Amino acid sequence: FFFQAEDGIRDVERSRGLGDVYKRQCKEHNKGFVRYCEECNILICADCSNKHMNHKMLQEKELADQIKESAINKNMQLGGAIKRLKEIGEKAKNCIELIKSTCSDIKELSLIHI
Repeated sequence: FFFQAEDGIRDVERSRGLGDVYKRQCKEHNKGFVRYCEECNILICADCSNKHMNHKMLQEKELADQIKESAINKNMQLGGAIKRLKEIGEKAKNCIELIKSTCSDIKELSLIHI
Protein backbone atom coordinates (compact mmCIF):
# COMPACT_ATOMS: atom_id res chain seq x y z
CA PHE A 1 0.00 0.00 0.00
CA PHE A 2 1.21 3.44 -0.92
CA PHE A 3 -0.75 6.60 -0.37
CA GLN A 4 -0.21 10.30 -0.54
CA ALA A 5 -1.75 13.31 1.08
CA GLU A 6 -3.74 15.91 -0.87
CA ASP A 7 -1.82 19.00 -1.95
CA GLY A 8 -0.92 21.07 1.10
CA ILE A 9 -2.03 18.44 3.58
CA ARG A 10 1.47 17.78 4.90
CA ASP A 11 3.12 20.25 7.20
CA VAL A 12 6.77 19.88 8.13
CA GLU A 13 8.23 20.97 11.46
CA ARG A 14 11.56 20.44 13.20
CA SER A 15 11.50 17.92 16.03
CA ARG A 16 14.23 17.94 18.72
CA GLY A 17 17.00 17.65 16.14
CA LEU A 18 15.64 14.35 14.82
CA GLY A 19 14.83 15.86 11.44
CA ASP A 20 11.52 16.64 9.77
CA VAL A 21 8.36 14.90 10.89
CA TYR A 22 4.90 14.90 9.32
CA LYS A 23 1.95 16.08 11.34
CA ARG A 24 -0.96 13.68 11.08
CA GLN A 25 -3.49 16.38 10.30
CA CYS A 26 -5.04 18.25 7.41
CA LYS A 27 -3.35 21.60 6.86
CA GLU A 28 -6.52 23.11 5.43
CA HIS A 29 -8.72 22.20 8.41
CA ASN A 30 -6.09 21.55 11.14
CA LYS A 31 -7.86 18.29 11.95
CA GLY A 32 -6.48 14.79 12.21
CA PHE A 33 -6.88 12.25 9.44
CA VAL A 34 -9.82 9.95 10.09
CA ARG A 35 -10.39 8.20 6.78
CA TYR A 36 -8.61 6.86 3.74
CA CYS A 37 -10.19 7.41 0.31
CA GLU A 38 -9.45 4.28 -1.71
CA GLU A 39 -10.46 5.93 -4.99
CA CYS A 40 -8.11 8.91 -4.58
CA ASN A 41 -5.49 6.97 -2.60
CA ILE A 42 -5.20 9.65 0.12
CA LEU A 43 -5.76 10.24 3.83
CA ILE A 44 -8.48 12.79 4.64
CA CYS A 45 -9.92 14.60 7.66
CA ALA A 46 -13.63 14.56 8.53
CA ASP A 47 -14.20 17.93 6.81
CA CYS A 48 -12.52 16.73 3.60
CA SER A 49 -14.89 13.76 3.55
CA ASN A 50 -17.48 15.91 1.75
CA LYS A 51 -15.22 16.12 -1.31
CA HIS A 52 -15.05 12.30 -1.40
CA MET A 53 -18.67 11.56 -0.48
CA ASN A 54 -19.32 8.96 -3.22
CA HIS A 55 -15.90 7.32 -2.91
CA LYS A 56 -15.11 4.12 -1.05
CA MET A 57 -13.64 5.04 2.32
CA LEU A 58 -11.79 3.14 5.01
CA GLN A 59 -11.47 4.09 8.65
CA GLU A 60 -7.87 4.38 9.88
CA LYS A 61 -8.12 1.04 11.73
CA GLU A 62 -9.37 -0.74 8.59
CA LEU A 63 -6.52 0.75 6.59
CA ALA A 64 -4.00 -0.24 9.29
CA ASP A 65 -5.40 -3.79 9.30
CA GLN A 66 -5.10 -4.03 5.51
CA ILE A 67 -1.54 -2.70 5.57
CA LYS A 68 -0.63 -5.13 8.36
CA GLU A 69 -2.13 -8.08 6.45
CA SER A 70 -0.30 -7.02 3.29
CA ALA A 71 2.99 -6.73 5.20
CA ILE A 72 2.51 -10.19 6.72
CA ASN A 73 1.84 -11.67 3.26
CA LYS A 74 4.88 -9.92 1.77
CA ASN A 75 7.02 -11.15 4.67
CA MET A 76 5.87 -14.73 4.08
CA GLN A 77 6.62 -14.40 0.35
CA LEU A 78 10.08 -13.03 1.12
CA GLY A 79 10.70 -15.87 3.57
CA GLY A 80 9.88 -18.41 0.85
CA ALA A 81 12.07 -16.61 -1.67
CA ILE A 82 14.99 -16.47 0.77
CA LYS A 83 14.64 -20.21 1.45
CA ARG A 84 14.67 -20.95 -2.30
CA LEU A 85 17.72 -18.71 -2.79
CA LYS A 86 19.58 -20.54 -0.02
CA GLU A 87 18.73 -23.87 -1.66
CA ILE A 88 19.98 -22.56 -5.02
CA GLY A 89 23.16 -21.32 -3.32
CA GLU A 90 23.78 -24.79 -1.82
CA LYS A 91 23.23 -26.43 -5.21
CA ALA A 92 25.65 -23.95 -6.79
CA LYS A 93 28.29 -24.76 -4.14
CA ASN A 94 27.84 -28.47 -4.82
CA CYS A 95 28.20 -27.88 -8.57
CA ILE A 96 31.38 -25.85 -8.02
CA GLU A 97 32.85 -28.61 -5.86
CA LEU A 98 31.95 -31.21 -8.51
CA ILE A 99 33.58 -29.09 -11.23
CA LYS A 100 36.73 -28.63 -9.12
CA SER A 101 36.89 -32.35 -8.45
CA THR A 102 36.36 -33.19 -12.13
CA CYS A 103 39.04 -30.71 -13.19
CA SER A 104 41.43 -32.24 -10.66
CA ASP A 105 40.67 -35.75 -11.97
CA ILE A 106 41.22 -34.61 -15.56
CA LYS A 107 44.53 -33.01 -14.59
CA GLU A 108 45.69 -36.23 -12.90
CA LEU A 109 44.65 -38.34 -15.88
CA SER A 110 46.43 -36.04 -18.30
CA LEU A 111 49.65 -36.32 -16.24
CA ILE A 112 49.40 -40.12 -16.23
CA HIS A 113 49.05 -40.33 -20.02
CA ILE A 114 51.91 -37.96 -20.83
